[in-house]
Amino acid sequence: MNVKRIISIAVAVLVLTCIAPMYANAQPALPHAFYGALEVNGSDAAPGYTVEARGEGVTIGIAGNPIETTEVGRYGSVDPLGAKLAVQGDISAGTTLTFYVNGKSTGQTAKWCSGGITELDLTVTIPTGGGGGGVTRYYMDTSLFGVEERYRTSLSGELQE
Repeated sequence: MNVKRIISIAVAVLVLTCIAPMYANAQPALPHAFYGALEVNGSDAAPGYTVEARGEGVTIGIAGNPIETTEVGRYGSVDPLGAKLAVQGDISAGTTLTFYVNGKSTGQTAKWCSGGITELDLTVTIPTGGGGGGVTRYYMDTSLFGVEERYRTSLSGELQE
C-alpha cells in the first residue's frame, strides 16, 4: 500500500513541476499598432503633439504610448518598420480604446486586437487662448556633433529651464 502512495505522490509532483513552468513562461500579448492622419482645430497638426491611447488594462507612459508627432498632419508612420502608437498591457481582446491628443479626448475609439495594425485618422478640437487656462510650449531642437537635444523656449525665443 505504501508503494502505491509513494508512486501517486511522485506522479503528482512530476505533473505539477511540468505545468507550473508553462504558466510562468506565458508570453505577453502583442501590441496593437496605430497610425494615421492628425488634424487639430481643423488643420493638419504640427510636429510636437502627443498622441495617446487609453482603455481598461492599457499601459500608458511607456515607449510607444504616448508618441509625439514628428511629421505635419500625421502620427505614427505608414512605413511597415516605422514607429507607431503601440497599445499594450493586460488588455482583453475587443477592449475599447479612446484616443487623446495633448491630453484632450478626440472622442474616437477603436477595438483592441493583439498584433493588429490599424490606420485611424484622428481629429481633435483643442481650445486656444481665452482665459489663460493653458500654456503654449515652444521647443528648439538642436544637433551638435551628432548629439541631439530639445530645449524649451519662451514665446519670444528665450531658452527656458
